[in-house]
Formats: sequence, C-alpha cells, structure tokens
Amino acid sequence: MVERLASKASLLRQQKYKDNVVLFLVFIFLIQMVMPTVNAEGLDGLDICTELNSGFCDTVYSEDDGSSQVSWIEGIYHINMIDTGSMLFVATWEIYEYDRTPLGFTGTLAQTALENDGIFSDDGIPADVIRNSWDEPWDGQVDSILVKDKLMEEISANIGDMLSSLGSVSTPTTNWISSFEKDSGVVNCQTDRTLDDDGNAYYPPICVQTTVEIELSADKFGLGTNSKLDLESAYKSLLIMGGQVKTSLPISIESGHKSIYHVDPTNYATIIGTNGPGATKISNSGTFPYNSGRWEVNNLNLPSGYSSNLEFTMGFRNNETTDAFNLAPNSKSMNLEVVLDLSDENAASIELLAGINHIETGSIQGLELIPSDKGNIPIVTSDGIRMAHHNGLINLDAISNNFPVSSVGNSLSSTVPDLSIEMGEFEWILDSSLQNSALTAGGLNFEHSLSSCETAGVNYCISGDAAMGTEYPVYLRSTSAPFKLGLGDLIGDKLGDLSFLNDVSQDDLEKIINSGMAFETILDPSFLSAMKPSDMGNTEITLKLILPNWASNKEGGDTILLSHISDNNYVGDFGLQGANSFDWAHPLCYESAGCSDISQNVFCKSIEKSCKKGLVDLDISEYSFSELQKGITVEFALNMEIALHRLSVPSSILDSMNSDTTQVSLPVLPSDLLKLILEIADRGDTPYSTSFSICDDDKIEICKNDQTIEFSTNGITEFTNQFGESVTSLIKSELKTSSKIGDIDIDGFNINTTLGGLIDTDSIIGDEEGIVLSINIPKVRTTIGLGNSWSEIYEIINNGETDNLNIDINAPLLDNIVNPIMTPMIKAMDGLTGALTLVAASTITDGLAIKDIKTDLPNSDSLDMPLELKLTLPLGIYLEDLTSMSGRSSSFFNSEERQVIEYRIVSGDTDSVNFNLIIGWQWILQQLLPYIFFTLLFISWRIRARIKKRNKKKRASEIKILKAEASENMFAKSIILNPDIEVIGVSNCKISIKKRVNS
Repeated sequence: MVERLASKASLLRQQKYKDNVVLFLVFIFLIQMVMPTVNAEGLDGLDICTELNSGFCDTVYSEDDGSSQVSWIEGIYHINMIDTGSMLFVATWEIYEYDRTPLGFTGTLAQTALENDGIFSDDGIPADVIRNSWDEPWDGQVDSILVKDKLMEEISANIGDMLSSLGSVSTPTTNWISSFEKDSGVVNCQTDRTLDDDGNAYYPPICVQTTVEIELSADKFGLGTNSKLDLESAYKSLLIMGGQVKTSLPISIESGHKSIYHVDPTNYATIIGTNGPGATKISNSGTFPYNSGRWEVNNLNLPSGYSSNLEFTMGFRNNETTDAFNLAPNSKSMNLEVVLDLSDENAASIELLAGINHIETGSIQGLELIPSDKGNIPIVTSDGIRMAHHNGLINLDAISNNFPVSSVGNSLSSTVPDLSIEMGEFEWILDSSLQNSALTAGGLNFEHSLSSCETAGVNYCISGDAAMGTEYPVYLRSTSAPFKLGLGDLIGDKLGDLSFLNDVSQDDLEKIINSGMAFETILDPSFLSAMKPSDMGNTEITLKLILPNWASNKEGGDTILLSHISDNNYVGDFGLQGANSFDWAHPLCYESAGCSDISQNVFCKSIEKSCKKGLVDLDISEYSFSELQKGITVEFALNMEIALHRLSVPSSILDSMNSDTTQVSLPVLPSDLLKLILEIADRGDTPYSTSFSICDDDKIEICKNDQTIEFSTNGITEFTNQFGESVTSLIKSELKTSSKIGDIDIDGFNINTTLGGLIDTDSIIGDEEGIVLSINIPKVRTTIGLGNSWSEIYEIINNGETDNLNIDINAPLLDNIVNPIMTPMIKAMDGLTGALTLVAASTITDGLAIKDIKTDLPNSDSLDMPLELKLTLPLGIYLEDLTSMSGRSSSFFNSEERQVIEYRIVSGDTDSVNFNLIIGWQWILQQLLPYIFFTLLFISWRIRARIKKRNKKKRASEIKILKAEASENMFAKSIILNPDIEVIGVSNCKISIKKRVNS
C-alpha cells in the first residue's frame, strides 16, 4: 500500500516504505507540482484510488458531504426489552465518511495526495476511498490487518464503549450488511469497490450491524438487590398496580454522527412517557396496542461529542388475560376496628385491628416501593404489600412502627386534656383464617386459590382478574397499655343537638345519667372521622364502645356500636341511660328527720314533681302618726326568698332540646342537676338561654320587654343585677298607671336581687339544697298620707268604714312585684301587711286594743309554693292571742323587745289567723316626742329674744351719757356716733376707748 495508508505516520514516524512505492509516489507528486490541477472538483475520479490499485472513486463534491466534520455516520439503535433481566441491542451504522486518523491516512504524503483530490485536512475519508482500500493492509505492511478489519475494530470498540454502561454484555455479533430498513425506507449498502460508481464519493454507505444481548442490572429499575428478589415478578407487579417506572440509558454521540434510538418495551409493558433529545412516543397498533420510544440526535455538524440519556417511563400493557389494576371510585382503603373498653374507667384499653386493602403511596414511611426519582406508584394494594414482603422490598417493622394509627389515640387525647395513650407494638397477622375466623380471608401469607388467580398457591397474583388486587387484605393488630378515661371525658363535646352538654366531664355525665335523664342522639361524625389516619384514603372505621357499669345503652346493654364510612354514610346512634337514676318521688320537710307526706313541717309531698318554697321577712321598725300631714310614717325593711328544690320539666323545654336526631327524657329536674347543668352550660360556647315576661299589662313599659336569662355564670350574674331594676320599674309603672291613690313619687325605692345556692356542696344529685332567689329592700322610710279631710277621717274612725279612705304616698310602698316566680310570694305578703295597714289607718286612739281581727290567708296552691312568713313589728305594737286554725302561726319577742310573728303556708290547706292588735305606751310616747321638742324649742327662742332686747336698751343708755360728757369739753372734737360702737372711756389726753358691739 502507498504512503497515504501508513499507520499513524504523523504520530509514531516509524513506517517504512518499499523503494518502488516511494519512487512511484515521488514521481506522481512531482508531476502534480509541475502541472498542478486547476480544481480537484473538476476531476473525473480520484487519482489516489486509481494509482493504488487501478480502482475508481467518484469525484468529491462538497455538496455531497452531509457533515461538516471529519466523519459522517448515521446510526440506528434498536433496543428491545426482553424482560427486566435482559434486552436485545441492535446497532446499525451507515458510514458515508470516516475519520482518517484511525485508518492511517495521516502521513504528509498521504495528506498531500488527498488534498490534490480535493480531500482536505478537515475532511474525513469518503466511503468510495475506504471501499477502494478495503482489502489493503491498513498501514502498508504486508502482515498488517486489512482496512476493512481495522474499520470493524474501530466500530466494535465504539459500540462496546456505549454498551458497557448498560450492563453485562454478551459477545457481540457484528457484520457488514448490504441493506437494512429504517424510517425513511430501505438503505442499500456496499463494500464492493467495483459497484460504487454512482457519481457520489460518499454513496452508497458502508453499513455494519452489531447485535448483542445485554443483561440489565437491577439498579436500572431502582428496586435494589437482595436474595429474595424476583425482579421480573416484582417489576410486573408494580406495573399491574399502576406503577410507572422510569428507565434511563446513557448515550454518547461523537462529532459527525447522527443517531436514532428505538426502544421497544417488554410484552407486558408500554412506554407512557419519554424524555431526552428528540424524544417521541411511537404508537403501535394491534389487539393490545402499546407505545415504543424514539430519540434522534443530529451531531453531524458539531465539532464536539454530545452526551445525554434516553429516559422513558413504562406502564402496564393489558393483554388477553390481565388488565392493569383500576381502583374503583370510593373503594375502601382500610377498615379500622376499634374496641374501646371503658368497663373499668381507671384501666381503659384500646384494641385496634387494621385491615388494609390498599394504601396511598407515601402515606406510610417505609412503603416506598419505587424511589421518587425512578418513578411512582399511586397506591399499593394488599397483594402489593404481600409481594413487597416476599420479595424483600420492604421492612415490615419499619411499616408497622410508622403505621399512622396514632390518630385513634390522638383523637381521644385531643378530647381529654393530658390523656396519653401508648399503643403496643403492631403484630402482622400472617393468615386471618388461622387466627380469627371472623375476619375476611387475608394476611401476609395468604395464598391465592386457582379460582382467584391463574397460578394457585402464590402469595400475590400477577395474572388473571385478581392480579394485584385488594380483595384479600393484610392485617395489623395492636393493643394499648391501660389508661384512665371516663365516658364523660370521651363524649362530653360530641352530643350533637345537646349543646348544653358541650363540655361534660366524666363526673358530670355520671351525675346527669343518674339524675333520671336518658337521651338518644346521633354523634357528630367528626367523633369517628377524627380517629381515621390522614392521607390513608377512604378508611372505614367501626368503634365498639364497652360502657362503664353505671351506664347502659337504650336497650339496657353494655356496648354501643358506631361506624363511619363518610360524613354522609355513618352510624352514630348513641343512646345512654343510668343504671341507678335519681327518684324524685319523695317528700321534703323543713326538718329532714322523719319526713313524710303527713309530717307537720312538710313543704313538698312525694307526688309533687315541682317543689318550691318561699320566705317573706318584713321588718317594720317604725310606724308613727303625723297629725300635721294627716298621715302615717312607716320605716321598714323587706327580705324575700324563693327556693327551688325540684322542677317538673315543661314539655316546651324538652321540645326545645329535642330534634330529629336527639330525644331527651327528663321527667323532673332536681336542684342539684340544675346547678350542674348551669355549670356545664357556662363552659360551652353557646349557653342555653330563654326569655320571659314579668307582667302582661301592655300599658306598662317594662311589660313590653322580655327578661332574658342565660344559663351561665356571667348570664346569671347579669340577670340578677338587672332583675331588681326591672322589678323597681314595674312597681313604679303599676303604681303610676293603675293605682287608685293618685300620683306617686317613689324614686328612692331600691331592690337588691341575688341568686344563691348555685354550687352543689356534695357529689350526689338530689333536691334537698335548693337554688335560692333573694330580694332585699333596704330599710326605707315612707309617709302614707290620708287625702281625706279631718271631718272625713273622724267619721271614718267612728264608723269604722274604710272604703272611702284615700291614701297619698310620697315614698316607696311595696305593692306588687310581678315576675313568673315571685308573684305568689308578693300576694301572700300583701295579705298579712294589708290587714295591718288597714287597721293602723283606722285606729288612732291611745292604748286602744282592737279585738277579734280575722283575715283569710290563701293556701300554697294559689301561691304556687309553700311560704314561710316572718313579720317583725315596730316597738310598741304587737299582736296578742295570735292563733291559726292549722296551728302554723307563732310569735316571740327579739332582743329589741319587738314582736316577731312567724307563719307557714303549706300545700292543700286553707287557713285563717286570729289576733288582737295592741298599741302600747312606748309607741304613744314616740308620737308625743315631736310635740315636746317643738315646745322646748319655742321657749328657748323666746328667752333668747328677751335677753337680746335688754342688752340693746342698755347700750343706748350708755351712748346717751357719753354724748353729754363730750359736749362739756369745748376743745374736744366731734365724736361721730356709731350705734355699733360702745365707748368704754376717755383718757386724760382725750383718747376714747371703744369696742364693737353686736346689734
């Protein structure tokens, strides 16, 4: 071979030339130097080919060169994924131009010869020149390999470098081919130098094809490696479950190359996404169509190489037996069975059983079957968990330790402050049929039968209708350590329409249930939904609540079953009643010892659902007569109390608490329960409130406004603070609008209202300690004037007729306090005080005893409650021979020697009181004190006036004497008289000594 074929001449400088070849080439070059060619493009052929072996190479034209670089090679790479373990790689090169360096066209003489043929230093060797040298030694040495073999070595090395990054490569099979098919059609190739005379030095291309089988490493799929892993089975399982697995193949394209890559997936997969240079998806039709991938990189004109990756994502391709898993809408992901045992509230426990049908990926740490950079899988089915377990892809302990069932404990802990629930370690159930026959078939070691999977006896199914399904769950079970939890603590804020029980505690609920209350309601769905783990899909939960021994369900059993699928699909029926309820049917007495319905001091009998009692304490400290004003001055203080012990709950109140979802049964409300309910209501966000009117007279302004009472601490306080003002306003209005006694000025009238007994002193629900409403009128002084003439009064006194008596009032007079509770008490008080006022106004005689006075008293039925009356009379007035038909009256004298009268009005009895009114000398003496005082005052005034007059006369006489003495002295100056100045004396030097006197 000639020098132009010398091997690496420019680098090693070691080639030797045959003498005859050297002489021949020198001769050729000298001729060309003497007679140079005008333009190489005008040649009919390449001299270098003719001179070498009399061959013919087409003339080189620049427009025929498809690359601006030293090579022009177009490669087609077909990658056929056989399975996850291997792929068939077929590379086909179309060589139009090849780099001269690897083929030895680098010597000075060779380069000069090429340039003479129009092939310059930045050009490669056209295909025609390579074919012409096909069977020549590549470096001119007789024993050297031929050009075609050298080219094959270079191609194989180049392709081998690319394949080495994919995995273990089998021995490649590389051949020169005469034709192949690509996207644009059939490409005809040629290696025979005698068959390339087509007028283009680059055509036809020289084509070589390499076929090799590559064993893929598992890390290409991101599933790791372990001795238990069946990569093909696991990979197929992931795709069936809807997984999308990314695969990345590195590529490197040299300068002057154009490469097209085709990737065909396995027969159970399809390419659902491509990425990389010139990436596209190719649809392939058929009974079960699928996608392949295509990438194209054109580096023909770039001076440097290009590296990138072929990225494609594969999913499952349906076939005649198996479809990809499709999760139906609203499919159950997990079933939680929670058993909450409160039979011993000091040692409560939770047993939790989780049946997992599918889990959303990422919801549990440790269940990431596909790394995020390698793909994704939306859900993992129960078959998928079994597959991952038996292929060593997951650590069961990592999953169980991170299983989000803490939501159950957290839900309870959020309800009960400071509650901490420690769940025990989770245990995987291997086969539910062996451990709990009540469970659906499943477990980690569950084996599919032939009917559910084409292959029987496998733990997970990868073919058939049941492939990677959710029908057979896997199970986790855990039991908590004992903890303290009461039923009231659990459901206190979850009783639906029973808003007044929003914040019941354990003690609260036990008291309420054992007070006679029973209720049925529908728990708010949040009670159960809060127990569901978040991000766990459509979880169904069933709660079996074992009740404490003091409570039962509405049928009398000890368990309540609740379930929740969604807020629109749940069972929250919750009925509760007490095991030992409060019995209201018992009497109440002023003294509890030996109390019965026939006791003398009973105030409520056992048949009375409602029980109230009242107290009126009227202290009249002064009762005096004013002659000048024709009236009576009264100074008094008044205390009234109403005690509520039990109350028959009106149907209207029960109706207000009942709804379509809530029914309450409470025949009687004992006072202790009322206190408790007020306390509970005070804790809620919206305490129960009601309104009522204290009167029904439209003429009175206060009657037009309802009184609102809110059952809370602040509400009760505000109500009692305003109640006195309302009652005062009512009294003023009624006296002004309806009184027969004319205009009244009662601005000084005050009422203090308090509500006591709202705090229970023991832990037992009862009715012995009532809730007490107290009204206090501080001591007030008032004048009751008689509007009649003295003759009319005299006639009234003599005749004893009081029908025509007119009374004017210029200070507070308690007439009638109207409100729904106190009206009976006020009527009773009027009955006693009215008789005394009438008698006092009719008798103005010293020491007169009015005998046989009789007044009828109403019974407690007309007053709506028993009353205990206490009247303290002013000093000097007392009742003698006080008796009542029922024997319920009594009297005594206090430390101030004032008479105190006590009387009790009880249920179901009409009584009358008889007494003699005695007006004593003490009272008469009090009436005379003003007259004595005024008489003494008048006498004192007259004495002072006489003394003053006498002093005035004395001063006038002294002044007269001084004037006479002054007139005798002719040199004395005139003295200006001043009646207010008294001259005491005149000195020898005529100086007057004076003093000022009072007139």
